[in-house]
Amino acid sequence: MPHIIIFILVLSVLIISHEFGHFIVAKKSGMRVLEFGLGFPPRLFSITRGGTRYSINLIPFGGFVKIYGEDGMDEEKKDGAEPVQGEKKFTDFSRKTQSAVIVAGVAMNFIFAWVLFTSGYIIGFPVPVGENMPYSVTNERILITGILPDGPASEAKIQTGSVIKQLTSGNNTLFPKTANDVSTFISESSDAITLTLTTKGKEENIIVMPKDGFVSGKRGIGISMDVVGTIKVPVHLAFIEGAKTTWKMSVATAKGLGNLLYDAVRGKAELASVSGPIGIYSLLGDVSELGFIYILTFTALLSVTLAVINIVPFPALDGGRLLFIIIEAIRGKALREDIVTYIHYGGFMLLLLLMVLITYGDLAKLGLFK
Repeated sequence: MPHIIIFILVLSVLIISHEFGHFIVAKKSGMRVLEFGLGFPPRLFSITRGGTRYSINLIPFGGFVKIYGEDGMDEEKKDGAEPVQGEKKFTDFSRKTQSAVIVAGVAMNFIFAWVLFTSGYIIGFPVPVGENMPYSVTNERILITGILPDGPASEAKIQTGSVIKQLTSGNNTLFPKTANDVSTFISESSDAITLTLTTKGKEENIIVMPKDGFVSGKRGIGISMDVVGTIKVPVHLAFIEGAKTTWKMSVATAKGLGNLLYDAVRGKAELASVSGPIGIYSLLGDVSELGFIYILTFTALLSVTLAVINIVPFPALDGGRLLFIIIEAIRGKALREDIVTYIHYGGFMLLLLLMVLITYGDLAKLGLFK
């Protein structure tokens, strides 16, 4: 399947799961949902069912649920959502209900990640051999996890996700057990090496000539490797392991984001370490070469990341909206709708600017500005 299709499917599923959380809780709470949109306007296509417009929009990197009275009446009137006698706006509901709707999107992303991780444990999760796992590891293999550009492996069209079965150079043959076995054999070979690989279920022999410079003081062919095995967990335990993994990834993501924000305050943030849509597309392309289970795992990690970022108390994010509700609860009265709306719009514009900067960095990492 082409990488662009996989990218669109993954992104769409993540957005739909997040927005569905807002949507279903709003509906169950009796709120009037004006629109459930995939992507950002201008609209390309829409249908209306049960008083809600479901739309597909031009800008694919996002999505939204528009609730009656959430962003001020002037904004709703643009879509023909005139006031209905006796109908409650979003801000007329209790702050507890408002908070539940806001938090539901984040919660759905965590739940979605949990489901994906659980599915991975049931199907068979790839894990680095040597990790302290409470379950037996099967199908151990040396997996090529990365290909350096312009190296012998890249020139020989070796693919990420291939399994190294055998190496031959002159009269020497190796059936490797570890990644270090492969590295040593390559660095000590003065002749061309025939790699016997299994790629997408097919065995093939590829000849490469090691070169200097890929590893300090050694000859190499420009690949990264790992010894990977598979663990399968009974269904009733898979849900527990899935929850544990979701929690661990959430904590790790929160710490990473916290460190990035701390460095940003100090003026030392490295945006080069952050990936936007183009960077994610590139990473997803590499991951897809490893197989379906890796796409599933990567999607789960993205879902966790989306949840953690959205809970940050910044205008236009769910965490920012939740913060305003908490402030109103402390004050005992609502904030002015126009002020809140302008703050969220300002936050949204800052996020767009940040996305532009990150996208520029992604393109620079791809070498498009040399």
